[in-house]
Amino acid sequence: MDFGYNNADHIAEIDFSLPADGAITGRTLIEASVNREPIFHIGGANPADLSWIGIAYPIGVGKKIMPSLYKKMFNSVELTSTFYNMLSVSKLSQVKSNFNLSSIDDFHVYPIIPRDISHVKRFIDCSTETDIFIEQIKIFESHLGGCFLQVNDNFAPKHFDRLESYLRTFPKDVDLFVEIRHKVWFSDAENRAKYFGLLNNLSIGTVITDTSGRRDALHMELTTPKLFLRFVGIGGDFIELDYKRIDSWIQRISYWIEKGLQKVIFFVHQKGGEDIPKLLKYTIRQFNLRLGASLKEIEIIS
Repeated sequence: MDFGYNNADHIAEIDFSLPADGAITGRTLIEASVNREPIFHIGGANPADLSWIGIAYPIGVGKKIMPSLYKKMFNSVELTSTFYNMLSVSKLSQVKSNFNLSSIDDFHVYPIIPRDISHVKRFIDCSTETDIFIEQIKIFESHLGGCFLQVNDNFAPKHFDRLESYLRTFPKDVDLFVEIRHKVWFSDAENRAKYFGLLNNLSIGTVITDTSGRRDALHMELTTPKLFLRFVGIGGDFIELDYKRIDSWIQRISYWIEKGLQKVIFFVHQKGGEDIPKLLKYTIRQFNLRLGASLKEIEIIS
């Protein structure tokens, strides 16, 4: 994921501390507060990442086998292939087959809404495409964790009415999370309150993106009692910094769980991808130790 990528020369200049909670977060958690154990879904976005060979996958493994190996390590995946193309039922069936999913597997798929809807048609006259997409991804059955909408970087608040109309008609039987990127959504208080208020009213979740070059996307607004986090690691010489960033998140998540957070969806990204297994291994270990998660801990080759 290239969004917010920052050259290593500038990392030392960045404040990686987590901001205070967004204005709507406290109210969301209070209203949702229930006495139950939170759910943890964790993973990455590219199960067939060749950079994982020799790190998480054995030397010589075939690309078609990688998704089934991935499923043995993690319990969720961010399905990015649906963003670039409206996949047919047969292709989605093949994706499901590649993961070797069975009804007893505790594994969850989060497809991205196709860019034809969000970036090409920009939410105009796309109800048919949306309905088709939703029906197609239901092929994952109990493994469908939800889906998320990545709004174009240049989609500004002046188009709010268009986005609102789309979200109000979005099918209610699939959990939806929305990622916005245009800076004015975050910098203008009126637009910010209007947008996050809409999501809260519609019971649609936010996507929080923690990436080095766009700290404003770290908005800390929860509009449902479910955290959907895209954590973009730096890796390489800065992997210890990434671990500290994850520690900060665990502290905040622990606080949110006390207040009523019901679900944590945590996807790890990194440009290049080779350090993602290490970051996921660390995250899973700390989730188990500090948040009481019961995630399967993984071993990596190197």
